[in-house]
Amino acid sequence: MLRWGLGILVVLLLALAAAVGLALQFAPQVAPAQASVDAAGRSIAVLRAQDPRRLPAGSQASLVLRQADLEQLLNQASARWRPITWSVRLAEGRAQLTASAALATAPLPLWLNVEATLRQTESLPELQSWRVGSLPLPAWLGTWLLRTAAAALDQGFEAGLARDLVRRVEMRPGELRVVYVWRGDLAERLRAT
Repeated sequence: MLRWGLGILVVLLLALAAAVGLALQFAPQVAPAQASVDAAGRSIAVLRAQDPRRLPAGSQASLVLRQADLEQLLNQASARWRPITWSVRLAEGRAQLTASAALATAPLPLWLNVEATLRQTESLPELQSWRVGSLPLPAWLGTWLLRTAAAALDQGFEAGLARDLVRRVEMRPGELRVVYVWRGDLAERLRAT
């Protein structure tokens, strides 16, 4: 019985080592982005131009982002925690996101590369597939991890806010359109947090 237990433990350890070996890579899938003040300013200007606070409560509006602006905003947002470089490819009804983060540079460069494909639904996009490095993982696991991380990071406030506001997300070649309904109490709720 002890031999069976040790055998199972060895197999599990080998499987874990293989999974880590497939997940980590020696080069980024997305080349490190060069910070551009012009591109950052343009992305922020796009958001400011579509500021919903001037809309009457209950009105429907949409935020349209070009692929390059979305990439720039993701790069800026993630730079607050860790330098992660993003690549976004928008197609009809789907989006492919690729992110690269350096884990170590010496003695051996190690990169965590994550690739995810989202598909358009009637409301918020759903995770269709994802992989970490060369290791494909089930979509249900990615969905669970995203929900758990969102709840842990913001105690669900922003995630709940997004579910309340966003009616649908449309993906087209080179463009993302978020259709939402503006609520008049949101400015106060955001200031209170």
